[in-house]
Amino acid sequence: MLGVAGAFKGSMPKLMTGVALGIFGRFICHVISGVTIWSSYAPEGTSPLMYSIAYNGTYLGVEAFIAIVVFAALYKPLKSYMVKQA
Repeated sequence: MLGVAGAFKGSMPKLMTGVALGIFGRFICHVISGVTIWSSYAPEGTSPLMYSIAYNGTYLGVEAFIAIVVFAALYKPLKSYMVKQA
């Protein structure tokens, strides 16, 4: 799912959208596998769906924030390289 980010080329907002959609797609895949495969690990009386959303949302939300901050910091230095390769 992270490869989806490569489909968004051009300006910084487009690239940020690609990064966000890639991580969101990864979140969806993790939630589905959490419900279908790992549901037995949910605490007693807890919905496997809600547990999977909470569990995966905590670390993927932080990962999304870090990825967007790092990407924003690297965009300007790498912009000239991306233009040369296009």
